Amino acid sequence: MFMIYGPNTNLVVHGGSVILFSELSAKYILNAVLALLESGKGSLDVTEEAFETYNARVDETNARRAWGYSSVNSWYKNKEGRVTQNYPFTISEYWQRTNRFDKDDYRFR
Repeated sequence: MFMIYGPNTNLVVHGGSVILFSELSAKYILNAVLALLESGKGSLDVTEEAFETYNARVDETNARRAWGYSSVNSWYKNKEGRVTQNYPFTISEYWQRTNRFDKDDYRFR
């Protein structure tokens, strides 16, 4: 299963659109499926290191945004206070992150 629009994907700051975001996500997914087919394996999972590193960066950056500031309460935060809605980086960075599928960030099974 691949998810195009999920946690921390709401564009709020840096322009762009959900359409571009979705198109870039779809291209990344196609590259992931191609890598999976080329590997001869049946599935892939993101590595724990890649997951934790990315989530930490998202949380640190969201905490510096108006919606993530510790004393701000809004629907952007879950009951633990974590911002689960917003993508805190630029659309340009999203393009860079999705332009190339990095096999090292995944385990092929």
